[in-house]
Amino acid sequence: MKCEHCTRKECSKKTKTDDQENASVDVPSPARENGEKGEFHKLADAKIFLSDCLACDSCVSAEEGIQVSQQNAKNFFQVLNLNKKCDTSKHRVLAVSVCPQSLPYFAAKFSLSVTDASRRLCGFLKSLEFNFQGHRIDKNFLESLVERKRTMPLIHACVLQVGSEEENLSCLPSKSFCCSSMAFKRRVHYVFDTTIAADFSILESQKEFVRRFRRHNEEEPALPMLTSACPGWVRYAERVLGHPVTPHLCTAKSPQQIMGSLVKDYFARRQNLSPDKIFHVIVAPCYDKKLEALQEDILTASRGSRGTDCVLTSGEIAQMMEQSDVSVREAALDTLFGDVKEEELRRHDGAGSDGYLAHIFRHAAKELFNEDVGEVTYRALRNKDFQEVTLEKSGEVLLRFAAAYGFRNIQNVVLKLKKGKFPYHFVEVLACAGGCLNGRGQAQTADGRTDKALLQKMKGIYADIPVQLPEASTHVQELYQEWLDGTDSPRVQEALHTAYQGPGQPADSRDIKW
Repeated sequence: MKCEHCTRKECSKKTKTDDQENASVDVPSPARENGEKGEFHKLADAKIFLSDCLACDSCVSAEEGIQVSQQNAKNFFQVLNLNKKCDTSKHRVLAVSVCPQSLPYFAAKFSLSVTDASRRLCGFLKSLEFNFQGHRIDKNFLESLVERKRTMPLIHACVLQVGSEEENLSCLPSKSFCCSSMAFKRRVHYVFDTTIAADFSILESQKEFVRRFRRHNEEEPALPMLTSACPGWVRYAERVLGHPVTPHLCTAKSPQQIMGSLVKDYFARRQNLSPDKIFHVIVAPCYDKKLEALQEDILTASRGSRGTDCVLTSGEIAQMMEQSDVSVREAALDTLFGDVKEEELRRHDGAGSDGYLAHIFRHAAKELFNEDVGEVTYRALRNKDFQEVTLEKSGEVLLRFAAAYGFRNIQNVVLKLKKGKFPYHFVEVLACAGGCLNGRGQAQTADGRTDKALLQKMKGIYADIPVQLPEASTHVQELYQEWLDGTDSPRVQEALHTAYQGPGQPADSRDIKW
C-alpha cells in the first residue's frame, strides 16, 4: 500500500487490496463501546483516511498504530468520563488549545464572526458535562471534591440543588444521598489560543535566520533556512530526504510543540499541577498534527508527560458540535495568565498560515540592512503556491525569500537544493497547497475534496483578523523573563528549539501512515 504522495517505486507495507488502501480507521463512540446511552450517543464515528498523510517512508509499528488510534473522539470522551468517577486520582484537568487557522473554519461553517465562533467553540467545550441525576452519591466523596477544588481546578462546579435553592454540604442528611440535579460542569476546564506559541516560534526563527546569514560561507553554508513549523514537511525531510536538507531546517520548535511546553510546564506550575494531571488537546486544521503529537522532544518529556496528548481536527470538533444535544452558553477564550478580560483575537501576517516569511523578512531587512519594510510584496512564479519576495537596493538583491506550498513545489525546492543551484536565503515550506487554512482536517466535502466555496469564505474571515507583530506581545516578553529566565538563557534553547535526525537514525518523532 502506498499513499498518494509516495515517491517510492515500491512500498515495504504488506500488499493490500485497493479497498483496504482506501479504508479508514474507525473510531467507535464511547457510548457504543460502553453499551450506555451518553450525551453524545448520536456522534458519528470519526474517520482518518490514509491519503490524509503526506509523510511516507517507514511503515507504522503496532505501538505507533495504537498511539495514533488513541487521538480521536473516543479517547477524548474517555478522559471526560474518567472525571465523573469517584477515584479522583484518575481525574485530569482538560485543556484545549485552538490553532488560529481553525477558527475561520468554525466561523464560515456556522455563519458567525470569528469572535462569535471562538466563543461558541469555547462554550461548547466547557458545556460538556455528565449528569448525575438520580444517582446515589457518597457525601464524603462530594466533600473531598469540594476540598480538592481549593488547590486544584479539577471541579469547577459541583452543587446539589433542591428546587432553585443550593444547599450547603452541612445540610446533607446522611453519608449517601440521591442527587436530584447535580452535574460536574465545564468538563473542558480551559480553552486557549495557540497564537502566543506561534509568537515564540516566529521570534526564535527570526533570530536564527540572522545568525545563519551572518555566519554563512561557501565552506560551511548555513543558508538557505527552511521553516520547520509544518509537521508533514519536517517528517518528510527527516525520514526521506536527510542530508543535505535537514541541516537547513530551522531549529525553532513549531507552535504546537511550544504550546505543549507552555501548558504542561508553565501553566502547570502556575496551577500547582504535575504535567501528567493535565490532558492537553490541540484543535488543528490538518491530520499531520496528530503525527507531531507523538514527538517527545518537549520540555516536559523528562517528566514523563507528552506536550500534546491528543489532536482533534477542526472537522472532528465540528462534527461533535453538529451532532450533540448540549445546551451551549458562549464563553471567552482563556489565557495562560488567568486574565479575566477577554483579549482580542489576532493573527500573524500570512494569507493562510502563520506568516513566517513576512515576519522574518521584515526583521532581517531591519537587522541586517537597516531597511524598514512595510507591506511585503509577493511575486508568483511557477504557480500561486510558489511565490518570491526580494529586498533590493541600488540594483543589488540583498534578500531573496520564497514560499513553497504543496508537495510538487517542495519537490522542486529539494531538487534545486541538492543540485547546489539554490538562489534563496529562506523558504517557508508547507505541505498543504494553499497553506494551513486548506488543511485536510477542515473544509472538506463528503467525498473528501476541498469545499472551495467554504474555503474562500474562510480566507476572507482570516484576512479580517487584526495582525499583531510577535514583538508587540507584552505577554511573550513577560514569559521570556518569568518562564525562560531571559531571551538568551539555556532554558530558551531547551524549551523553544530542537534537533533533527536523518533517515535510519533514531529520532523522537515517529513516522506513521494511516
